Amino acid sequence: MPTNAPPGTDRQPRRRRLTASQRRIWPTADGAPDFDLTCPGERRVAIAGDWESNLDAVHAILRTLTNTAPDVRTILHLGDLRYEAPVLVGGKQVFLRNTIVRLDALLNEFGIRRLLLTPGNHDWPEQLHAEVTRHPDRPYRISQRIWVLPRGFRFRLGTTTFLSFGGAASLNKGPGDRGWSMHEAPTADDVDRASAAGTTDVLLTHEAPDVHIREVDDILRAASTWPAARLRASATSRALVTELLRNVAPKYAFHGHMHVDGETDRNGTSTYSLAILGKPRNIGIFDVHESHFSWLDQISSMVGKSDAANRSRTARTARTARTDDDSHDDSARHGPTTV
Repeated sequence: MPTNAPPGTDRQPRRRRLTASQRRIWPTADGAPDFDLTCPGERRVAIAGDWESNLDAVHAILRTLTNTAPDVRTILHLGDLRYEAPVLVGGKQVFLRNTIVRLDALLNEFGIRRLLLTPGNHDWPEQLHAEVTRHPDRPYRISQRIWVLPRGFRFRLGTTTFLSFGGAASLNKGPGDRGWSMHEAPTADDVDRASAAGTTDVLLTHEAPDVHIREVDDILRAASTWPAARLRASATSRALVTELLRNVAPKYAFHGHMHVDGETDRNGTSTYSLAILGKPRNIGIFDVHESHFSWLDQISSMVGKSDAANRSRTARTARTARTDDDSHDDSARHGPTTV
């Protein structure tokens, strides 16, 4: 069976279960419960859209990220890692793709300290619902470097406040389909609870709010692609997330799910749709002190131009140095001039 292991990996990392005490560790600098998740010296974090267990592409994007923004140690992920339930094989529960274990190894390889997941509709909703019911205010640690954030979880990074609100309605499957869960999409009660604490600077969702991003609207208008019942479920889910956005009035809102990139500014909120991995604009960088977002490809382009300019300056300096050296060498060969 193909492993989809990242380039240079001969075999899958072995799955190691977290102990009960390890699961209780928070994604804070010291592991203790605190809603300020800022790590010492942290200024920028990455925000990423759907990865869909495409670990070869994850390897490539993490390499680009660490080359472009080597200071980034935190990824805020907008869902659909494909954290999936095990299946029975020969009477044993087996994680067929072993995505989380292999992703954790990649994060370690590239020096990413933590990935905080705002879960999508393809991130094992049954398990997450059960865990959040037991521990409604605690991030759910699923590997050494990956935590899943409860729906409505609020936290701080730097001087910026965040609200994570996972879940979405699947457009391609519904009741009766394998893997579908009644817990995949948010409810009105979820919105009420998440709204109760008031405004936030940044809203992170998997579901798309109805803010008329052209590229998202084009996806939804392709009505023949999706069953009518799933389009209705999507409309209900999007209406709830839109209500949440109005209630908490963020300066920035980010979502995945629709697999296309786009952006709009409405009513004081800049909303970004992040593309699926493998397409441009799956990931960007957010400054948690200045509250500023830039697409990674924009930053990479700027870094590339800067590198080119540095190489040009270095070449000019080298040419000047060689000319100066030649002059000194010529004086040395012929001796000082006389009158």
